[in-house]
Amino acid sequence: MQSAHTKKPRRTTVNERWMLAWVWAAALLPAAMFGVAAWQSHANAWQQAQADIDHAVRIANEHAQRVMQTHELVFDRIDEELSGLSDAQIIDSHDQIRQQLLRTLQRVPALKTLSVWDNEGRQLVTSDEPPAKGSEVRAPDREFFRLATAEAGRTATRYTVAPDPSESTGQLLMMSRRREDRMGRFVGVVVASVRPSYFFDFYTELGRTEPGMSLSLFDQSGRIITRMPAPELPVQRAPMTGHMMQRIAAGENAAMLTITSPVDQQRRLIAYRRIDDTPLYTAAGKANEVILAEWRSTLWLLAAFIVPMAGALAYVAAIARRRTQREVQALRRLNKEADKRLKIEAALRQSQKLEAMGHLTGGVAHDVNNLLMVVNNNAHLLERMRPGMDTTPAINSIKRAVEAGTRLTRQLLAFSRRQAWRAEVIDLRRWLPSVTDLLRHTLTQSIRIEHEVAHDIRMVSVDAAELELALINLAINARDAMPEGGALRILVRNAGKEDVSLDGEFVEIRVSDEGVGIPPELLERVFEPFFTTKEIGKGTGLGLSQVYGFCKQAGGVAVIHSSPGSGTAVSMFLLAAPEASAPPPPPSTALPEGDGHVLLVEDNDDVAAATAALLERLGYRITRASSAPQALALIDSSEEPFDGVLSDIVMAGGMDGIELALALRQSRPELPVVLMTGYTSRLEAAIAAGLTVIAKPCQPAELAGALARAM
Repeated sequence: MQSAHTKKPRRTTVNERWMLAWVWAAALLPAAMFGVAAWQSHANAWQQAQADIDHAVRIANEHAQRVMQTHELVFDRIDEELSGLSDAQIIDSHDQIRQQLLRTLQRVPALKTLSVWDNEGRQLVTSDEPPAKGSEVRAPDREFFRLATAEAGRTATRYTVAPDPSESTGQLLMMSRRREDRMGRFVGVVVASVRPSYFFDFYTELGRTEPGMSLSLFDQSGRIITRMPAPELPVQRAPMTGHMMQRIAAGENAAMLTITSPVDQQRRLIAYRRIDDTPLYTAAGKANEVILAEWRSTLWLLAAFIVPMAGALAYVAAIARRRTQREVQALRRLNKEADKRLKIEAALRQSQKLEAMGHLTGGVAHDVNNLLMVVNNNAHLLERMRPGMDTTPAINSIKRAVEAGTRLTRQLLAFSRRQAWRAEVIDLRRWLPSVTDLLRHTLTQSIRIEHEVAHDIRMVSVDAAELELALINLAINARDAMPEGGALRILVRNAGKEDVSLDGEFVEIRVSDEGVGIPPELLERVFEPFFTTKEIGKGTGLGLSQVYGFCKQAGGVAVIHSSPGSGTAVSMFLLAAPEASAPPPPPSTALPEGDGHVLLVEDNDDVAAATAALLERLGYRITRASSAPQALALIDSSEEPFDGVLSDIVMAGGMDGIELALALRQSRPELPVVLMTGYTSRLEAAIAAGLTVIAKPCQPAELAGALARAM
């Protein structure tokens, strides 16, 4: 019998192998997790340091830009004040100019001194204590003067650095600008010295939010104006052989690099940026040791938590992640609703503010209209009383002032929405250039305006004030969309049938910009009242809604085209006026003589006196009533019947001019009534009722003509 012996294999069970694997995993997994976390933490520490440094240097740079821009305005103001003055005139006005310089120093805290020098380097005026009588200060060898004399035709600001023992935080920044006469000849220099402490204090405050941060301001030759923290030993200049200064000399305007600081010899991660086109730079940095210390503190926290908790953390993290996702989603929904509510509340507050301003401006315009009418009527009365005075400069200046005031009050009434729709035929070729000049004051200097009007453009019949307001609203939107500047283009052309779906002939006024554009999902909402894509407090959402409402009221439509990054174009399609239409002719200045008994109803004594005197001079007999009820009583009781009634609309006494006219239409239909008003919410009702209405302040010829036609 054959015997066979079967070997039993060594039993290494799956459970044992998994157990061994878990043992190794239990030992290695926390270490691996700690190593990965440490590596990631190290990378995050340097990335965070770079972000902090970049953020700090940008803030410091923007701060310095604003300071330089402010000082440029100071130079512009001084140049304007000294323009056309000789050295002798400047010296004669020394005390007055010095007081102006001192007031400027009070308004601009960064400035330490301001001074004016002639073309030979002699000091003419200074905000410092003037030198002793008989002595003079000269600076022909100073750096700022050498730069001014060496660069003929260059009036740009120059920057130099000068030590000052009285300044403990650094060196003075000297800003100078060459002065030239109208012929381009060099006549002197204006110099401003800037306190290093102004920058040092700002950097100190900024450093409180960025622990371990150093900030400095220096020029392209390495001269240090100020540094925070202040060095233990004064250092006035960084060596040009340093890595950072070499890169600046090579033309790099901004960079981030690691260097050994020439101030304290520490290795630092540093970022610098040039300030616009000046030779000045701001720098921010953190010592490498500070960054590593922050990383090591994070590392100890990781060691304290990751090593003992590595096994349980994965499970807890999964649960926490799911819960966090739900909470984050809920929080996002809550924040979205809160943001929406804030925008609505802000828009409501802004609309209430505008409504309050509308009431205020409307009331002011009404009162000013009364004053202008008094002045205007008395001026014309003076002309009639003294023949030949209508050609005197004084009378002409009064007339021009009244016309300017009239235009101003109508603009105020247009803003307050208390100006009725007053359509007039407008020749856009003549009208647009004057409005373009107005828009230039609305926009920044970095935005240029380009306009083009077709040579065969049709006229339009619209409210000129509302059209002007629509263009202003579009210009403001374009300005906000182009913070870095660009072009605002206004194109006026006759629209084709394919351009607009409405019946009729239209004129297109297209306003386009080079701004950031509007996302497609928002385009359909931009004409909604209170809808805005701007930040809270920077927009009401009423601008485009006014444009849309204006076009609709004019019988046309507004269309918008935009895409992100490609700018925005808004087209206003306005009905063209009939071919035979023409701009209204200038009103007649002749004063027609009159005859008859007129009842003047006016609650303002000055307006009533001036109007009565004017009408009496024209031949009318005037009886005055100060309210509508008093007027009705006089009509019933007067022994001499009235031939006409001239009444203001807005009056005290519970009854206005429109109600008086309607009452007389019922009781005395044969008695003509002419109404006057600066504004009223019921003006449309008066016109619809067929009443004669003239606007205050009206020209005497317009008033006399309306009264003569009515009677």
